[in-house]
Formats: sequence, structure tokens, C-alpha cells
Amino acid sequence: IDRFFFKERPGFQAIMRDFSRALTATLELPVLLEVLLADERAAEYEVSQSSGDISLQVAQMVRFRERDWLVRRLQAGEIVYLQGEEAKECPAEEQARLRALGVVLNVPLRTKARLVGWLALGPKESDDLYSRDDLLLLAAMADQTVIAVENAQLYEKQVVQSRNLARQAQQLADILHLGNTLKSLDMDVVLQQTVDAVHKSMGFGLVTLSLVDDEDPSFVKVVAWAGTGEATWQELTSIRFPLARFQAAIRDEYRISHSYFFSRQRQLTADGFPQRIGEVREGQEWRDGDQLFVPLTGSSDEFLGFLSVDEPADGRRPSQEEIEVLEIFANQAAIAIENARLFEHTKARARQLATLNEVSRSITSTLDLPAVLRLIMAKVVEILEVEAGSLLLMDEETDELVFQIALGPVESKLESARLPVGTGIAGTVAQTGESLIVNDVSHDPRWYTDLDLSTDFATRSILCTPLISHDKVIGVVEAINKRDGSPFDEEDLNLLTSFAAQAAIAIENARLYTMTDEKLARRLDELSTMQEIDRQLNATLDFQRVMGLTLQWAMRTTHAAAGTLYLVDYEYGGLRLLASQGFPDSFDRYREEPWPMNSGIVGRVARTGDVALVSDVSRDPDYVAVIAETRSQLSVPISREDRVIGVLTLQSPQLNGFDEEDLAFVIRLADHAAIAIENARLYATTQQGLLEIEERARRLAVINRISAMLGASLDLPALTRTIVTEMARVTGVDQCRLVLFDEEQGYGTIQAEYVPTPGVADVHIPMAGNPAYEALRDARRPLVIADVRSNPSLVIMDSLVKHLEVKSMLLLPLVVQGQLVGLISLETMRERRTFSPAEVELCQTLANQAAIAVTNARLYADVKRANEAKSEFVSLVSHELKVPMTAIKGFAKLLAAGRAGEINERQREFLSVIEDNVERMQTLVNDLLDHSQLEAGRMKLELRAVSLAEVVSDVVRVVRREMESRGQQLTVDISADLPPVWADRSRLTQVLTNLMSNAYKYTPYDGAIQVRAELWREEGEMGEERPMVLCAVSDTGIGIAPEDQSRVFTSFFRSQHRLSKDVEGTGLGLSIARRIVELQGGRIWVESAVGEGSTFYFTVPVAQTGGQLSNS
Repeated sequence: IDRFFFKERPGFQAIMRDFSRALTATLELPVLLEVLLADERAAEYEVSQSSGDISLQVAQMVRFRERDWLVRRLQAGEIVYLQGEEAKECPAEEQARLRALGVVLNVPLRTKARLVGWLALGPKESDDLYSRDDLLLLAAMADQTVIAVENAQLYEKQVVQSRNLARQAQQLADILHLGNTLKSLDMDVVLQQTVDAVHKSMGFGLVTLSLVDDEDPSFVKVVAWAGTGEATWQELTSIRFPLARFQAAIRDEYRISHSYFFSRQRQLTADGFPQRIGEVREGQEWRDGDQLFVPLTGSSDEFLGFLSVDEPADGRRPSQEEIEVLEIFANQAAIAIENARLFEHTKARARQLATLNEVSRSITSTLDLPAVLRLIMAKVVEILEVEAGSLLLMDEETDELVFQIALGPVESKLESARLPVGTGIAGTVAQTGESLIVNDVSHDPRWYTDLDLSTDFATRSILCTPLISHDKVIGVVEAINKRDGSPFDEEDLNLLTSFAAQAAIAIENARLYTMTDEKLARRLDELSTMQEIDRQLNATLDFQRVMGLTLQWAMRTTHAAAGTLYLVDYEYGGLRLLASQGFPDSFDRYREEPWPMNSGIVGRVARTGDVALVSDVSRDPDYVAVIAETRSQLSVPISREDRVIGVLTLQSPQLNGFDEEDLAFVIRLADHAAIAIENARLYATTQQGLLEIEERARRLAVINRISAMLGASLDLPALTRTIVTEMARVTGVDQCRLVLFDEEQGYGTIQAEYVPTPGVADVHIPMAGNPAYEALRDARRPLVIADVRSNPSLVIMDSLVKHLEVKSMLLLPLVVQGQLVGLISLETMRERRTFSPAEVELCQTLANQAAIAVTNARLYADVKRANEAKSEFVSLVSHELKVPMTAIKGFAKLLAAGRAGEINERQREFLSVIEDNVERMQTLVNDLLDHSQLEAGRMKLELRAVSLAEVVSDVVRVVRREMESRGQQLTVDISADLPPVWADRSRLTQVLTNLMSNAYKYTPYDGAIQVRAELWREEGEMGEERPMVLCAVSDTGIGIAPEDQSRVFTSFFRSQHRLSKDVEGTGLGLSIARRIVELQGGRIWVESAVGEGSTFYFTVPVAQTGGQLSNS
């Protein structure tokens, strides 16, 4: 500008023409601008281009916000020239930013709608001010600049859109191409084409595809990749990712469309849970460590694996649209994977069916039994891919299994070999008639090793199933050792069972080779039917299904039009309908209402246990018509252990609808059904019993747990809170309250609530005229109220119930010694509830426990109050006695000293007696006072480091004269290096005085007393060692009886020994000593033998540091 305005001063029009020409020469925004432009996302303005001494990088560190004074002036269309008064209006903070840029003049760049930026200029090089002409020129240039900027931005947007359209077109083409190529059923080809397509069309440097591991479904492994070297591929394929870790991380908060994105700030931790997720927006940079997973989901929402991408070519995080394109690729891959797997499964199934068809054709085309059996076993070995297979037939005369066909490395060694029934896996299957899968014979005790030893063949796993004909095991088929080492499974067993069925049919065909008449053919069909019936009946333990299958097969085989199956209900004396076909719906009432035992043909069969083949029902006097079309009926009892348990009845609209063969078949069917019915009923009974046991165990556990909690506290408020909380949790009700009644006041009050309700604690529940209270008092059993609004028992509490919006209640009486002391109310507010008998029983059991606990807490509170009153009284009396005793003692001493005149010897003797008794009385009062303080917890100790040796010396000095007067010998044994103890000196002196006084009082004349102290260690509460000093006072006195030793430290205890009766005392000394020792952190105990003496031990903590502590 300086060059234009102050050197050559070209004309205004020429300047604008040259400027416009320069602006229209390019559409690239960075070339156009040396201005501050608006950042739309941040609502801020930053430097777009810079010239002069300040670099662009430094200049871009300075930003302006829309609320700034400068921006608001520019938004108004004003040119801001920071000179004179206008400079004073600009806030100092904004002036500092402008000075950092070297800017004094700001010309707005405005469209009709908004401020897009401004030209920011520094002062002229000549230091002259900008003139009016300068400002007009700059305003015109700014208008031209706005047009150029808008054109450039529009051009840049069109370029980006064109690129995106081209990229989307390429992606669609790649998806279409992938869809065509994925028609391949080669899994490896499908997976590789998928990752190659994503790598090529989406522009990701690394693409991996991971699937659930077939060998171990709890892991996911990489199976295809694109965009990395062979070494990296080797690393990828060696990694197996725990499936649970991935599933734990994929939550809705990390989902974008159907994919999951974890930013670098939200990486998966070791336990699989992300720490923090970054927001995904178009245009954000892709950072090293970002992760995007696209799940592969099957048609039944089965998780197959996931597609993972990394290293985007544009360095940005994928947009929503790009993620959806990735999901299209993933869906295409999932479809192809399912198709490939389905194709493999279909091929295998088709091969199995073809093999079975081949075997079936062989059976029907030839009666050469050895050839058919060899073909069957060859197909078993081929289809199951096993190392060996054998077919063994039963020799009924010897009860042995004989190897008929043996395929494998040692087949020649097994020809005609025999195996006793019950021996080995095959013998067990023959004995039980049940198939076995044993995938490790070395750990199965049934395995018979002799065959392996005799043939040098190593059996690892075995699959064995019986050959059954005529409900009888005629042999077994076994398959040994899968070639790939995998275990046998249920699918293998089903396939082998199919081959075994074919083998059984072949064997049966051979046995029936000469049987050609129609009766034998029908018999064969019947046997096949019975075999199928047995298979179906034995395949289920569902009681109702067994009933239905039995009736279904009976009607199918006999061509009956209608049928029923009843079970005898001996408890109600009738027949309960369990299955029916062909009867009207009204007949179903007999499922709930038993059919009378004395009614109809079916009732007669149930009573007598005889079959009824009625060719014309009109001639049977017992027949009861239900279906008008019925002309004939067949009823057969179902018996178990000579007892009729049910009746199977069939009806036909034709006369003589059933014959003897139908009767024989139904009888056999009934025999088979009886076993299945009994098994199903036993199973149902067992399951019901187990459920009842589990429920009983759960209830006992709840009762024991709550009883333990109730027994752990005697604090009434805490106890009642525990009761209502636990009962509410156990029953799942909305509210639980505990009410205690006061007979004297005549009302009850709420002691505790599960959910506190304001104002309810002050509610009085009257006892007189209260139907609920009277019902509980009289019946003493729970009161269930399903609908409180319609129950008259709650009329007196109607306002309370309405206020609390209670819908249902269970009132439980709290009864102690035949008296109703309270109740527990379980309430529901959200919906009505009917409490089951089991719930009521459990709740009442808990209420009984609660009643005892509440009563105990009340008694404890009463006892505690009585003890506190007693202690307070003793303390008061002791304190009041000390005053007159002090006066008596003082005046007695004054009299003895002759202060009131001369006294004679007899008077002096009387005064001495007064002093001695006052002294004993003072000791008694002091003991009572100490005892009351200890009971009330008000005794204070002044704890400090104390020399135990000095304390012992002081006490010995006091008691020595008394001991010497009794001729007793005193020994003191205290180590010279004994450390100080942490104790109250006066109280420690009191303890030692008590113990030594007792020692000489209870020791005969000429006895011995010893005091000793030594270092000692005790185990603390946390198991640590505590340094202590052990002090012991021993005597050779009368001793303490074993039964008294446990009570010697209790208050007011006096021994009943004849010699101790002459010793004066209150019985409080040792009790006080024990409490003082324990308050100081030690313990006290006694060892004694009657006639030999006693030793009292106590411990005191060693002083660790100096100082003083007052302790209550």
C-alpha cells in the first residue's frame, strides 16, 4: 500500500483493475489470502496468511472469538482503525493480541449473511496515518476479496464432492465385483478377496479379518490380511484374541452404525474394557493406536468374527458413510462364509445319506449277511474316519460277544475272538443296551486292556452302540480312534446308531429269510413299530409327552378313531385324564375332575385289572356313551408291579373294530408304556423333590443368616432396622415396618421402616377396637391381605393405608410367651400381591426369630438401665459416706492426740477401735466408688512411663510390717534392667496392694510370699508380638478351688473356704484389679491348688515413648 499510495500514486481505477485481475487468476484459497478467516467449527477467527516479520505458525497462535469487541465492531461492517479515541475503546487484552500481530487497521470481509474474516494491516512504513482515500481503497479491495474467497471456497467444495463421488463410485464397483467373486465356496479365497477389496477401494494401509477359532471357540484368530509384509503376517496369524475380551468391550456407547470404534484414548485394557472414547467426527485425524472393528454376523445373529482396518491413506478417521461401506463388505463376507460352511456341511451330510442309501440297497438286494455286515463296517470306518471298527454278535448259549467283522490293522487277529458280556466297553454296552462314548479309555475303569495287549494295537478312544432286535441286544458295533485325533461326539454317535440300525435290520432279515407268510411279516412290522415306540418313549422323560406318544402309537397301529389314557388317582378314588384324541372339548374337564372308578368300562378295567375287548358297546352294561358314533371299545390296564396305574382306551365307529392282534399289540404297548410312564413320573417326582429341597435349603440359609445377624446385636434401634431391611430384601416388597405394642399405653408405635416415611414414626396404632390387632392376638398366625382397600381388618388404619397407597399387606405377629408384643407389616405399593404359603411360612419363621431378638434387646436395655442406676446409686452413696467418715476419722485422731483434753488408756483404746473401723469403712467406700466408676466407664487413667521396681518397693514398704507381725517371709525378685511400663502409677500401686494384701491375709503364719517381675511377650489382636512386663505375686496360702478360679475376678465374690471366712473384705478387690489391668492394655490370671498356695499374674505394656496420656 505504501508503494501504491506514497511512491507512484497510480489512479484508483488502475489499482482496482490490477487487484481484480490478480484475484481472478487463481481459485486456490491459500494463494488468495493474507487475512484472518473464521473457523466455523470452533466459532473463532485465526490467521490464514501472513506477511512481514511474523511467521504464519506464530501468527496462527493468536485467535479472536465472536464475543470479542473487535469482532463485534467488524460484524457491524465498521473499519476498525486503532488510533486516537477508538484505540482507547478496544480492551487491553485484545490490543495485546493485535500488537503481537503488529496490526493497527482491520477491514471487514463480509457477505450479506455474516463476517467471514478481515484484512489486518500494520502501520505504514512511512509512519504516516492511513488517509480516507486509503480506507476507501481498502474497503473496495475487501469487497473484491470476499467475492474471491467465496468463489474459492465453492470451488474447493465442488472438488471435494467430485472426489467423494468418484471414490463412492469406485467402492460400489468394488462391492459389486466382490459380490460376484464371493460366489466361490472356497473359504480361503472368499476371505482374501474381502480384505483385498477393502484395502484397494477404501484406502486403508492394513486390513485384517479375524474369525472365531474352530478348534477353540473361546478365541478369535486372524485368517486373512492385506497391506503388510510376510513377517507381519506371520506375527498376525500367531496371535489368538480372547473372544470374551472383545465381547465385553462392544457396548452401545462405542458403537457407530453397527461397528465399534475405540480411539487412542479408549484403547482396550488387559481385561478387555475400554478406558475412554474419543468422539468420531468427519475430518478428525486418525491417530496411531485408533481401532475400528466391524463385526461379521451370521443369519441367526451368530458372531462369526470381525473386520479391522488401520492406516487410512488420508490420515483421517472414517466418516459414518465410510463405516457403512465397510459394513457392506463385512456383510458380504459373512454371507459368503456361511455359504461355504453350509456347503461343507451339506456335502458331508449328502455323503452320509448316500452311504446309508447304499447300505440300504445292499440289505434289500442280498441276503448274504457277512457281505452286508462287512459293507456296513467299511462305511462306518470311511464316514467316521476312524482307524478301526468292529461288529460283534451275541452268542446266547455262552453269553459272550463274538467278533464277526473287524476292520483295521489287526483285523486278522480278532477273527472269532470272544468277549464276555459285561467285560470292557463293548461288554458293558451289550449288558446295559446303552451307547457309550469314551474319549480316553486309559481313564475308564471299564476298559478291557487284554485285547490291545494281544494285538499290539493302542486304543485311545472308542464309540460303541448296541444292536437291538426284538427289544433285545443281539450285538454291538464299535468305532475306534479317529484318524485326526479329535474326540467322538453326539453327531458321530447318531451316525453310528444309524449304521447299527441298518446292521440289526440286515441280521433280522437273514433270520427271517425263511419266514414268508403274512402273519410273520406283520409281526416283523410290529416289532419294528415297537422298536420305534421304545426309542421314542425312552428318548424323553417328559411325563405328558410319554402319555401322548403312547396314545398316538396305539391309535395309529389299531386305526382307532378316538382314544384316552388315564392314570389312576388313588388319593381321590378316580381316573385322571392325561391324554385324549377324538373326544369333544368338554371331555377335558376330567383332566381336573377325576372320572369315577365305578363308572364305565374304563372304571371296571381300573378296578379289576382285566382287559376289555368289547365288539359291541351296546351290549356292555357298564358302557357310558361319550361319542355317539362309537360301536366298539378296547380298554387295557397299564400295570406296574401288579398294581394298575392307568388305563389305555381305544374306540371305533365300527362293530368288531378291534381284534385279538390289536389286543396283543396294545397289551405289549401298555407294558412298555408302564416303564416309560413310571420313569417319567419318577423323574418328575425327583425333580419336584429337588426343587423343594433347594427351596428348603435356601429358606434355611436365609433363616440362619438373618438369625445370626439378629443374634449379633442387642441394640434395639439397630436390631429393628436390620429386621425390616432383611425381610424386605428377602420378600422383595416395597415396604416393611415393625410395630411394637405398649399394653399400658394401649397403642402400638412404628419402631423401624425399610423405606423411611416422614411423619409415620409419630403415628399411634390403637389396640382396642382394631380388627387387625385382635385377629393377630387371637389367632397368633399371619394375616394375608391381598387387597387392603376392601379388607375390614384395616378399617381403623384406613387413613394411614390410603396415605401410604398400600395395595397388599402381610401382617406377621410377634409373639413371646403367648403374648402379642408387636407385628411386622410387609407391604406392596406398586401392585397387588398374593403371598404364597411357602412365603408366609418363611416370613413367620423369621418373625418368630425377630420376636425373640426384640424381646432380648428390650430385656438387655432394661438390665443395662438397672445396672447404670445401680452404679449411679453406689457412686452417690460412696461419695456421701466419705464426708462423714473423714470427719469421724479426723476428730478421733484429735481426741487421741489430747487436743480435747487428757484421755485415759481405755478411752485411747476405744479411739483406736474407731480409727481402725473408719479405715476399713473408707477402704470399703473406696472399693465401691472404684467399682461404680469402672461399671459406668468413667474411671480415668493417667498413663505414663512408670518404674515397676519403684512401685513394688512402695507397696512392700506399706505391707512389710503386717507380714512381719504374722511371721511371713517376703521375697522380691525384680531384674535390674527391667524397662519402664506404660501405666497409671497410683492404679498400678492399687493393683499390687490388692494382690499382696490378699497374699498375706490368706497365708498362714510362718508362710512365704514372693513378688517377681520379668520381660514378657504377648500376641496382639493383629497377630503381632507386644513387649510386656509380667508381674507375679505368689503365696503358700490356703489356695483356691478349681470351681472358684473362674469366678475369683467377678464382683463381690467370696470364697466358701472355712479359713477365708475369717478374712475381712468386700469381694471387689480382684474385680477392680482385673478392670484396671485390662484398661492399661494387659491381662490378669491365677494359678492355684488348694492347700498349696496361689500365684496371681498380670501383664503391663512396656513404655515405648515418653509423654503422658489421659485415657477414659
